Amino acid sequence: MIQREDKVEQSVQDYLADQLFGVQGYPASLVEIIESFDGERFAKGLDKNYVAIGFNFDDGGREAECGSTLVRKLITIEMFIVATNATWGRNLKNAIQTAFEEDRAVPLKDIGEPGEPVFDALPVISCSGEHQPIPKPAPWQKFIWTIHLRLEDEYMVLV
Repeated sequence: MIQREDKVEQSVQDYLADQLFGVQGYPASLVEIIESFDGERFAKGLDKNYVAIGFNFDDGGREAECGSTLVRKLITIEMFIVATNATWGRNLKNAIQTAFEEDRAVPLKDIGEPGEPVFDALPVISCSGEHQPIPKPAPWQKFIWTIHLRLEDEYMVLV
C-alpha cells in the first residue's frame, strides 16, 4: 500500500521533471532531478546542475468541514538547486517557480497503480525561492538555491 504522502511527493517530482524536460526543454545532460540532497555526491565536483527534492513536511492537517472526515493539510516540499554557476542557479530557480505558478496545481497520480492515473489535483498555494549564501563554501556549495513549494491537500480520512 502506497501512502498518500508518498503519492504527493512522487507526483511533485514527476510533474517537475515533465515541466523542466518536456515543456521547458532543459537537457537532461545539463540538469538532473534527484530524490534527495546528497552532499557527498557533490563533493567530487559538479558535472551538471542538480535539483534535489529535500524535506517534505505538513501542518498536521485540520478538519475541513464540521461533522465529516474531510481533512485539509498544507504540505511544504523543499527543493535544493545545486548549480555549476550563478546563472544556472538563478535560471533553474526561476524555471521551477514558473512551472508551479503557471498551472497553479499539481496532478496527483495514483502511484503504484497501472498507468499511474491522475485521481486528484493539489492546488499550489505558493512557490518561493532564495539563494543560500554559505560562509567559506566548498566548491559545490557556491551556487545553491532553495525552493519552498506549498500545496494544499484535501481528502477524506477513511475510518
